[in-house]
Amino acid sequence: MDKKKSTGIKTWPMDDRPREKLLKKGARTLINSELLAILLRTGTNGSSAIDLARKVMKKFGTFRNMAHTDVRDWKEFKGLGSAKTAHIQAALEIGRRFREDEASTGKQKISSAKDIAGGK
Repeated sequence: MDKKKSTGIKTWPMDDRPREKLLKKGARTLINSELLAILLRTGTNGSSAIDLARKVMKKFGTFRNMAHTDVRDWKEFKGLGSAKTAHIQAALEIGRRFREDEASTGKQKISSAKDIAGGK
């Protein structure tokens, strides 16, 4: 049984590890699979959290696509049980609500045609 311990993120240089990279350089510097790997925290024997995150990103393509999935869509991934799937779904919902709040606070309410024309 080959465990491939060398693939673990702990063996990577500190500056290449997603969590450390985020803390040092900011979240915007990470690619989607690195952000997802932070949420996943761990992989499986022979597969790092980054490897698992890449597989998930390959299947769904975007975080938006992930948000519109059913729990059954996640069952095929070895190492993704209900707890990790719940973490991901919660993070996606936080992002959705953030966007919703941002959109609602930045928009002016329109109550009549005068609001659009610029009259009061």
